Amino acid sequence: MYMKFPFVGILIILATTVIILLPSCKKNLEDTDAFAIVEKINLNYGNNRIYNGFTIKNTGQKALHFQVDEQTDWLEVYNPIGEVAGRDEIEITCKVTRAGFEQKNYFGKIFINTNGGDYTIDVYMMVDMYIVTFINPVFTNIIIDIDTLENLNTQTLYSRKIGKNDSVQYGFFTPPDFVSYYAQTSGRYTDSTQLGLMMEWNGSASLINQEIPRFFLDISKTYFHLSIINNFQVLNPLYINPGTQFEVLENIFIYQSSDPLPIGYYHALGNTSIRAHVAGSNSYVTWQNGSQFTFPDSINQFAIVDNYSSDTIGSKSTTPSNFYQTLSSQSCREFGDVFEIIAKEK
Repeated sequence: MYMKFPFVGILIILATTVIILLPSCKKNLEDTDAFAIVEKINLNYGNNRIYNGFTIKNTGQKALHFQVDEQTDWLEVYNPIGEVAGRDEIEITCKVTRAGFEQKNYFGKIFINTNGGDYTIDVYMMVDMYIVTFINPVFTNIIIDIDTLENLNTQTLYSRKIGKNDSVQYGFFTPPDFVSYYAQTSGRYTDSTQLGLMMEWNGSASLINQEIPRFFLDISKTYFHLSIINNFQVLNPLYINPGTQFEVLENIFIYQSSDPLPIGYYHALGNTSIRAHVAGSNSYVTWQNGSQFTFPDSINQFAIVDNYSSDTIGSKSTTPSNFYQTLSSQSCREFGDVFEIIAKEK
């Protein structure tokens, strides 16, 4: 089964039409084994944040038992042992203590052990550091390399992964003059095969006189991110922009799920169409821009298509809700020194 992830996006009105309607063979999800999903990759506390946390989701029907371990003297987990009922989730709260700690970066790990899969989260805390933040407002994890030179070296100073709707923070004893960066992201199938286009960010910026530099890693309105809700037959293969110079064939199997399954990034055309074939047959489903969905012509746009009903599906783009400024408990793009960086196709 293809792994699922949550999404954010620019406001978009979506509706779907089934071109070929066949009898449903929807899977019975009752009594499925517990399956843990932890989407958080990093916990960032910056210089001032005390509380942070993450969510453990159970996408199975049976109870999920978990234990959270940390081996860091400045980090405390409030509810480290528990149970998550089927198709439910729980918030785990973590607290840090800086009293008496010297100026520098601090690093730790959180280990999450469950009967439905294990996870590890990296934890970063700072004391009196100059912070540079990179924010991921898109739909897939971003891998980023940065350095403090005007041009990125082959061996970078920092390499991190930024989770969806999240951020990473880099701490320096004194403000560097420059930061150079290279970042990339794409859709991924269950075997780590790349789906769609590889999007990348590459450049540098002066940090002189920048008090709180924040870099938003946006994706141009030239592209869109695709997710599919599939409640009927298994779909294979999938065509995006068929018959155009930007046609992409994804030879993947999309199984039944009531949740949006993320696919990848593709060119957003005025006549973009998406065609999914029913596996092993000549039947297919088609969705068309301007009919079943409409691009808002904005950065970080997406389309979620559904072959189950004609219900309207929508979402609103927001600055990552779990990103906190050094000097504020709320964030928006107008606060601080903002750099908007637009990705391009690799």
